[in-house]
Amino acid sequence: MSVILRKANLLTPICPSCLELLALLSARIPGGSTAEDRETNKKAGTSNSLDAEDSIEMPIITPLKELNIDTDLSISRACIELMPLCKRLMELGSDLVFSCADLVSGMVSTLDEEWRRRQLIGQIMIEEIIIMARSVMNGPSEHAVRVLATRIHFACLLFDHVADEYLEAIGTHPMVSTMLLLLGFVYDNFDVDYMQNGLLSPVVLWLDLYDKGMRAIKRRNILKAASPQLKWSYHAEEERIGTGRSHKKWQPYSPVNQLQLNKAFFSGKTNCVLKIPRKEKDFTVDFSLMRQRDGLACNQAVFAELPDGAEIDIETLKKSERESVWTTAETSRLLVMVVSLLHKSLIHHTAAHTILAFVARLTRDSNCAVNFIQQGGIPALLGLRCSTTPSTSVLISLIIRQCIDDENMMAQVRFLCNWSSCKA
Repeated sequence: MSVILRKANLLTPICPSCLELLALLSARIPGGSTAEDRETNKKAGTSNSLDAEDSIEMPIITPLKELNIDTDLSISRACIELMPLCKRLMELGSDLVFSCADLVSGMVSTLDEEWRRRQLIGQIMIEEIIIMARSVMNGPSEHAVRVLATRIHFACLLFDHVADEYLEAIGTHPMVSTMLLLLGFVYDNFDVDYMQNGLLSPVVLWLDLYDKGMRAIKRRNILKAASPQLKWSYHAEEERIGTGRSHKKWQPYSPVNQLQLNKAFFSGKTNCVLKIPRKEKDFTVDFSLMRQRDGLACNQAVFAELPDGAEIDIETLKKSERESVWTTAETSRLLVMVVSLLHKSLIHHTAAHTILAFVARLTRDSNCAVNFIQQGGIPALLGLRCSTTPSTSVLISLIIRQCIDDENMMAQVRFLCNWSSCKA
């Protein structure tokens, strides 16, 4: 009669001779037990778990809070694997660039520094754009132009998140000269719809962000020369014991938080995550908005000031603000192309707004303002034909104000500007 091996919950018949062999092997294998051993263990109060017929050991599961998961490495790896997919998605439609940029910008701070510098910045945001731009200028097609415009737009959306590293890498590549050549190429092919509507705005926006980034570095260097440490405070309700009404006041950050904020700010970061004592949550300080948030309802103003005794030479700061980040040749070339674009009979409103914002930044330099007037920039502004936005008249007024420093003439120009807007 066959015997059923129930311990392993198997229904395979085993003959008596096989059982004898198993018993012999069990006696020779370390840890094996015979009948006598089991009887001895039973008397001693111990038993082998395998002798329990229906005993099943539960698997050991480590609690989630005890798991050692390298979050930064996981996010970095995910982004590395997602980037090829993002590049393919951006080729399918320009609207997808916003989603891709949001995805990458949320993880860019946790990326491996070497990969971020070499791949994301050096290759995706510089080298590939240069190659694509040269290919388009040699023989444009609508698909190639759209893909290039989307990639430049992607670089613009990530610009502020990697500004210092990006500007440093741009200095070692012919990126600026390529964008200037590309702007001239767009002007030469302005009558082609997909050139004006697709490529003009991203190119001018990139040039504007480059100017903005270089100016930001100059300001930060002036501030750092005055004092490498700032005093940081946040606007919050005063902590009091009792039920009385509390008043908001500027609360200084702790010394540890002060060090974190100064290090992040002077290294070019856009934000800093820190823990405030006696508050069991993380706060993110946004340097662009100068606000502090905890991801929920907290939205507090942040304030930074120079320590006592530190001063900034205002004249040096004003001189730095008036100086252009472009060379004389680049400035002349830019103004000629920009004024020529403004003289066009009809221009897309998005491109017009981008150009006006760029001109407003250029004409801060008095030499650029004079050059802009000499190129016929004021008549081009007054005769601009495009769909207006709420900021159009503001930008035009700002440009004219920076170019003309005479109140009577300014009043006449403002009248003509308003008249032209009403007529349009």
